[in-house]
Amino acid sequence: MKRIATLCMVLVASLALAACGGGANNTGGGGNAPANKACGGDHDHGHSHEGEAEKLGTVEKDGYKISASHIGEMVPGKEAILEISVEKDGKAVPDAQISAWIIDTSEKGLTERGSGEWVADENLYDCHVKMPADVPKGAKVRIRVRHGEKDVTVDFEAHDEHEGS
Repeated sequence: MKRIATLCMVLVASLALAACGGGANNTGGGGNAPANKACGGDHDHGHSHEGEAEKLGTVEKDGYKISASHIGEMVPGKEAILEISVEKDGKAVPDAQISAWIIDTSEKGLTERGSGEWVADENLYDCHVKMPADVPKGAKVRIRVRHGEKDVTVDFEAHDEHEGS
């Protein structure tokens, strides 16, 4: 009975990991996601990645190259979908701890931190952050990468097409 329960748990875990990618329809691009990139909308994780990818930027710091894009618009009060690529020595880093949140010009956190989840078929991290209801001018997306003994933090301008509304 224990074997059957263990096999069922392994099967469920495998299906959950493969739910958003890993098939022949891979449209990944290491942070340069194509337009209308979809994760299938009806998967168990309850979100889709539909919309244009807009690059927030790339920063090289402490031996890491960190790139970030957002999918769709970053709308106040709504969830922002971020794709974060982390490279070291020209290779993707799949075993880092990634977190992202929105800060104001005084570096005060305006949102809870979202955790990045590694997406192997795209060599990047998927991270969801709820945008504040009121996004002040000059707000930034702060990304923290923890890898081994390194703790690297970078900021990108928060592209908000609804600013002031």
